[in-house]
Amino acid sequence: MRRRKFQKRLMIIVLVLFAVGGIRVQAMASDNLSGINPRSYASRQIQRGDTLWSIAEECIGSDDVKDIQECVEELKSINHIVNDRNLKAGAYLTVYYETSREYSAK
Repeated sequence: MRRRKFQKRLMIIVLVLFAVGGIRVQAMASDNLSGINPRSYASRQIQRGDTLWSIAEECIGSDDVKDIQECVEELKSINHIVNDRNLKAGAYLTVYYETSREYSAK
């Protein structure tokens, strides 16, 4: 009888610890993701006169030079662009935008 009570108490303690631990891990995970903006990707046709800079401005919707420069570098990376002066009208680029805002390709 005593053993059975002990097992029940032990089981309750273990369950409470798992519940508290799970809540704590979930809270830590959401804290780590709070500064991350989820992204979506789209295909965008290059128009005559487009530059990576102008495309980056469209994608991020910002006029902050630092943000635009980071976006240009990322566009180069995800599209395997070595020389951005070789953009060809009619070709397609993979572009990204934050899912909190809608991207409308030209």
